[in-house]
Amino acid sequence: MSEESKNITVNIYGQDYVLKSAADQEYINKIAEYVNSRMNEIEKSGLDANSQQLKIAVLSAMNIA
Repeated sequence: MSEESKNITVNIYGQDYVLKSAADQEYINKIAEYVNSRMNEIEKSGLDANSQQLKIAVLSAMNIA
């Protein structure tokens, strides 16, 4: 039996994203919180959040991977 997908809104780094997933909302929220925390950690290393958001996102993705 497959679960029905639902829309789940998460906020990552000040942006709202609507995700379509069959996963539990709490699980998706935990993932979003983890990604957000990694991005904030990279920002605290000295990158300017206003002008280097893409760089922060890419470095966070590399860190997570």
